[in-house]
Amino acid sequence: ISYRLGQLYLYTKEYTKAEPLLMKAADTEKKKNENGDGYAAVINDLAYLYNYTARKTNAEKYYKWSATLTKKAVGEKHASYASSLNNLALFYTEEGRYEDAVPLIRQVSIIEAEQLFRVFSVLSEAEKINYTERNIFFQHIALNILYRFPAVSPSFYRDNFNMQLLMKSLLLTDSRNILAGIKQSKDTTVLKWVNIWRANKKKLSEQYAMPETMRNKNLAQL
Repeated sequence: ISYRLGQLYLYTKEYTKAEPLLMKAADTEKKKNENGDGYAAVINDLAYLYNYTARKTNAEKYYKWSATLTKKAVGEKHASYASSLNNLALFYTEEGRYEDAVPLIRQVSIIEAEQLFRVFSVLSEAEKINYTERNIFFQHIALNILYRFPAVSPSFYRDNFNMQLLMKSLLLTDSRNILAGIKQSKDTTVLKWVNIWRANKKKLSEQYAMPETMRNKNLAQL
């Protein structure tokens, strides 16, 4: 209970209230398993708190600590480890320490690419949406580095571009497979809605080909 309440205060930026609750949760999780991912999660939350209460040295220490614990708990190829590295990379990016952030982003990209190949096709639609949003968040950090740190190695540009291509190719392949399955469906209701979707898609294409002043004012309803 104290951990959830601490997270709530953290989310609402009531850091003074959040800190003792998170410290208590950290002690509890450490007693359960000092090398567990539960302990790593609380340490990460404390790192976030320290970062946004101007205790940067502690924040860096705790982000590193959380990444180390997460790696021990779930392994170096797990999505949770990628997230912990990404949190540290984001911290460095916000501090303008781009040279420290770049190798971490590279590690994150490698883990994410392996995860995408391995699990994307078997995820539910809701899980795919969550996974895509998470990947977009990672990409935004990489793009921020590209924008603010033009001296970065050309290979970082290439790696970032390849990651975006991979994500798009998986999404397009997934969409193609879904449509192929629908075409073979004998469910008349499904086929009816697909035809409506196609008709609306055609209308949108025609509308966006026009100058903005000439477009239908009710496009959002399509």
